Amino acid sequence: MFLLILKNLLLLYRFGNLADCHMARFKSLDVDKQKELERYKTFAEEIRPLVVETVSFLHQNIQDGKHILVEGANAAMLDIDFGNLTFYILFIYLFKQSIRSVKLYA
Repeated sequence: MFLLILKNLLLLYRFGNLADCHMARFKSLDVDKQKELERYKTFAEEIRPLVVETVSFLHQNIQDGKHILVEGANAAMLDIDFGNLTFYILFIYLFKQSIRSVKLYA
């Protein structure tokens, strides 16, 4: 429970800073922080039943004999915040360029 309260306080602090930063940059922007946070709370309540702790969920389903389908194109390493999405995009660009050059000389 303590961690949940701490996470909520951190969200309030970060959201407040982010909103203040954007309002300072864009003078015509007026964010009602309290109203937006209430809006996010309703989103959280709608989404909460769809969110599970995936490690335990997957292990339980494997033990129950269920099949797990893993899709790799949007894996963790392509995550914008934590992964190497930019390197992946660069790789695709270089790959396409190399294919084009092979077609030119083949």
